[in-house]
Amino acid sequence: MRGAPYRFDGFELHTLLFELRRAGKRIPLEPRAFDVLLHLVTNRERAVSKVELLDSVWGDRFVSEAVVTTTLRSIRVAIGDTGKERRLIRTLHRRGYQFVGTVEQAASGPGAEHDLPLPERLAMSTGLGFAGREHESTVLRQLWKEAVASRQRRIALISGEAGIGKTALCSVFAASAHRDAVVVYGRCYEELSIPYQPWREVLTSLDRHLTAIVDGRREAIAPLLGGVGAADLDSDSARFALFSAVVNVLDAVAALRKPALVVLDDLHWADVQTLALLRHLVARAVTTPVLVIATFRDSDIDASHPLTALLSATHREPGTTRLALGGLDDSEVLSLLEDVAGHAMDRDGLALRDLLRAETEGNPFFVTEILRHLAETGAISQRADGHWTAPAQLQNRGLPISVREVVNSRVQRLGPETRKALDTAAVVGRDFELDLLSELLGEDPVQTFGRLAPAVDNALVTDAGGRFAGSGRRRQRLPRTPGLLRSRGAGR
Repeated sequence: MRGAPYRFDGFELHTLLFELRRAGKRIPLEPRAFDVLLHLVTNRERAVSKVELLDSVWGDRFVSEAVVTTTLRSIRVAIGDTGKERRLIRTLHRRGYQFVGTVEQAASGPGAEHDLPLPERLAMSTGLGFAGREHESTVLRQLWKEAVASRQRRIALISGEAGIGKTALCSVFAASAHRDAVVVYGRCYEELSIPYQPWREVLTSLDRHLTAIVDGRREAIAPLLGGVGAADLDSDSARFALFSAVVNVLDAVAALRKPALVVLDDLHWADVQTLALLRHLVARAVTTPVLVIATFRDSDIDASHPLTALLSATHREPGTTRLALGGLDDSEVLSLLEDVAGHAMDRDGLALRDLLRAETEGNPFFVTEILRHLAETGAISQRADGHWTAPAQLQNRGLPISVREVVNSRVQRLGPETRKALDTAAVVGRDFELDLLSELLGEDPVQTFGRLAPAVDNALVTDAGGRFAGSGRRRQRLPRTPGLLRSRGAGR
């Protein structure tokens, strides 16, 4: 019954709209509080531990158990469950929490085939935590609601510098939408010049998991599935037929009662053909229920870049929204610190916030990198009551290390074997396959994995089942580590 709202005690929990409502009115609820409430409702037949909630909602982000208590408190306020009896959510001593209210769910239409897993790139950790971006998250949720309700396409174009959190924002939003959307992902590569590369990844994923949809249109989209000679794409008519076939596939996906969420990453590296297909979707797929989120670095394009022409053209199209990400402000950096710590910041925390923002200009990647270093070196520590504290000298003398020094020190301690693997991976790009890297190194994949293990342990690269990726970096800040820079990537 995917997509049908859960009803309890006069409330409706809408999983398609990500909203809690009562008597038709929206009840304010933070995204993670929504996810916690939904997890409790869908697992109401048993107790849910704090650890399970942390794993389910926060993933491998670094937060303390105290954040669960704070989130539950906000949920109870929202649903009026603040009395002593706890009539809806009960706390079970040493076991966790259980939703005990009476829940109903309306029957929904025919289900889909097998659900697509969340794409690996979007399922990867976003670092120590994710904070801020409330406006941008609200806009994305609204665009999704519009696409679902109107059965019409919506486009979100997200820009910002490297490390500012473009892919992280997409990851968090995609995870929240994944229950009721077909989420697919494709990205452009700086080192590769394969026409339609992100669209190839999108269509290949649909072919793998929703084969019945693709089978009826396989010949039409063969050029994007590895087919050769299936169409002469040098002609305008052939390209138009191919583009229309892709739109038809997205229409068919939506017919499963689950609209598609398409994430196209790093369009500043896109080829002309990729952008032409996106332009076609914007202009011709008005009645296709799909939300396309595309990211790019505005600092990497100029007036001659083909993406500039696309941005100019789509500016006039209805249903298209531009979102420019800047550094986190004081309150957002503070929110990030509190999310990581699991408690409100005291005077020491405010001082640390000011130091971090001054050094990083609010770039979330660099904020988390310095935080990680401070925790690893003991510059900040956790007291017995769970509160984090900073020594007085940190406030008086400032941060003991800069962003550049953090990265250099972490790279140097990896050892020559790991550094060699990362330098070789730089030839491949931000994401790289273990088998390909081992082939370039001329060794067994097991040996290559051993080289990469220290980098994985130190969160310098992320392992997603044999496919590795990093979490972003600004090149101008790190001139002495180009290999690591490219292997980790600078697009998030």
